[in-house]
Amino acid sequence: MLGQLQSAGLGDIAESWVGTGDNQAVEPSQIEAALGSDAISNFASQAGVAQEEAPNLLAQLLPEMIDKLTPQGSAEDAGADSADNIMSLLGNVLGR
Repeated sequence: MLGQLQSAGLGDIAESWVGTGDNQAVEPSQIEAALGSDAISNFASQAGVAQEEAPNLLAQLLPEMIDKLTPQGSAEDAGADSADNIMSLLGNVLGR
């Protein structure tokens, strides 16, 4: 996921989420462009939200989730199953 964000020109924003400083905000349209419509649709389906709501939800929650998964300021700390961890955390937040 971080690689996709970096490839879409959001590297500085994504790195702020991983790092130990303040998290930079991201726009829903940036999330949608970076992750692509298939990933947004898949997330919406798994999270039980409308596809139109998914980019807004991800823009609000991803910075916090990635920050929590990288407490030492390194993406390597998140482990290989970080995508599953993010979905689990989002499910908890959404009460699903």
